[in-house]
Amino acid sequence: INFRSKSASAYNDDSLKVANQISTVAASTIGRSKMTIAQTQADHQRATITSISNSVAQANDVRRIFDSIALQIDEIIPIARIVLSSLNSDKTGYFVEADWGPSDEQLRPGVTKNLSGTATELALLAGTPIILSKNQIENISAHNRPDGVDPAPMNSWIAAPLKLLGEAVGVMHFRTFNPNAYDRTHLDYAQQLA
Repeated sequence: INFRSKSASAYNDDSLKVANQISTVAASTIGRSKMTIAQTQADHQRATITSISNSVAQANDVRRIFDSIALQIDEIIPIARIVLSSLNSDKTGYFVEADWGPSDEQLRPGVTKNLSGTATELALLAGTPIILSKNQIENISAHNRPDGVDPAPMNSWIAAPLKLLGEAVGVMHFRTFNPNAYDRTHLDYAQQLA
């Protein structure tokens, strides 16, 4: 908080004491306001995850629920595409259970599976949700690029292992275009959604 005067001799030691008292009150008010905003956001995010959980619990086909929960997920994890991969029973391969996102003519048959597969392996190796680095995303994209065209120009990627009774059953992928979209908070949400 700044105090300014046109008078060259307006302020003295008493002015500093008063200014200190005012700044203490102002800081307290700002602190309370920030805490209230943070609590409101946290409450909203918890409610969103609960709502998503209820939607998933009542569904039998994961493909059908993506459209209904995608906007809710986007409120807590920015997304342009979600891919859900499940592991085969022998754990040697995977199957794309659901792929939700805006239509992309560059995504040719099989490309989504290949793109998700490399990230699936990385996430399963880590055992916890991971944010892929820019280099990892570029390597995955380049490895699966058909005819020199980037099939998925996503700049941020989270891969979250899906576990059931401690066993890995698949990986859920969150991808978006903003290179700075994801941080530690989003990893926590991805863990809860997974």
